Amino acid sequence: MDDLSSADLAACATAYIKGIGLTDAEIAALKANLSVSAATAPAQYAEPDTGSPVYVVVEGDCLWNIAYSYYGTGTRFGEIAEANGIEPPYIIYIGQMLLIPTLGASANPLVPSLDRYFQ
Repeated sequence: MDDLSSADLAACATAYIKGIGLTDAEIAALKANLSVSAATAPAQYAEPDTGSPVYVVVEGDCLWNIAYSYYGTGTRFGEIAEANGIEPPYIIYIGQMLLIPTLGASANPLVPSLDRYFQ
């Protein structure tokens, strides 16, 4: 299939799942569980009111590269991980929405903060 815009993704997914051996009853149970989960899931991907940007993970992303694109250095990936509750080994997923902590108004994104050394 060349044109994904006209693809019936539900039918494709069902065909794939049947192909790996799930029965019709197991597929129905899976669909029911997914429907319940989606209906009762918290709005975890709602735009936060923090004023911070939100980044949607795409294929090939890692926290280091995302930090580099926002801060000019990948060494600040830990700030993004902490703001989003991501712990080692820092696994992120395509489509995941990440809150990007904003820099202070006077912060230079190319120079790491040394505040922690002068307290």
